[in-house]
Amino acid sequence: MAELEHRLDVDAPFEDALDLVGDFSILNDFHPMVATCDVEGEGVGATRTLTLSDGSEAVERLTALHDDGYAYEHVAGQDPLRSYRGRVQVLRRGEGCTVIWSAEVEAERDEDRVVRRLLGLIEAGAESAKRFLEG
Repeated sequence: MAELEHRLDVDAPFEDALDLVGDFSILNDFHPMVATCDVEGEGVGATRTLTLSDGSEAVERLTALHDDGYAYEHVAGQDPLRSYRGRVQVLRRGEGCTVIWSAEVEAERDEDRVVRRLLGLIEAGAESAKRFLEG
């Protein structure tokens, strides 16, 4: 099992960052590689179907809500994933904040390739959120 983490300092208020990246249902509002984010249900147990810009799909389930973000898990799509558990967290940092996007990944095969792809998705989303928040 591989562990991924991307930390990024953002010069924007904690509340603004949490409203953006800490919302399970609006990933397509800021992530350049997510074309659509269709959510079914509310709160813990809700699922989102992400359609990526390359046409592939992933279904994820919200597993926990926290005061500083949320946790989620892979349900379907994005072969060859065996398991994927992620966490989005926003920490206060002076007048700004730090966004932490982490995951534990297990692939059925080609784990190095899968990890590189997922890390690229995480980094692209975090960097785009930073640009959006800092204006």
